[in-house]
Amino acid sequence: MSPATEPYWTRNSTHRFDDPDKNFGVLYVGDSLETAFAESVIHESSRFDAKRGRFQVSASEFNRFVTHFTHPPSEPVLLADFTGSGLKRLGLNTDLCAGNDYDCSQAWAKAVHDALPRLGGILYPSRQHSSHRCAVLFERSGVVHQSHRSMTVRECLELCRLFNVEVV
Repeated sequence: MSPATEPYWTRNSTHRFDDPDKNFGVLYVGDSLETAFAESVIHESSRFDAKRGRFQVSASEFNRFVTHFTHPPSEPVLLADFTGSGLKRLGLNTDLCAGNDYDCSQAWAKAVHDALPRLGGILYPSRQHSSHRCAVLFERSGVVHQSHRSMTVRECLELCRLFNVEVV
């Protein structure tokens, strides 16, 4: 995405916590650059070469922006907790956040959005960087684009090392 379009509120109903009816937009964020990279570039734009034991990623995928968002400090973004005991208290397990069937997770996103208007999104465990967290923010969350910058060469090299990525 372009910084000029951030935050980009997707209405595709193709990702895990998208609104299945396309009535509200969502924004996916990670708790770190590493998590965002694993969830977006590796998950959506890589190929795993089993012979070499590496993910292969096109060099063009590194032409991305690191974007930070903010919200008014007087209005914290409240999130439904779909992590750890928060998920279990709802009678759920990590299949909701890691399974391949998005019908159930999209139904939960719609239910949370429609039933709890004070909530700005959902906090959930990253499927691609399992010790970290992601959030899906609803359009009503009030977050706005704060800043953006290109990824540094050092960051790109570190991400490749961390996730065993080969640039092709």
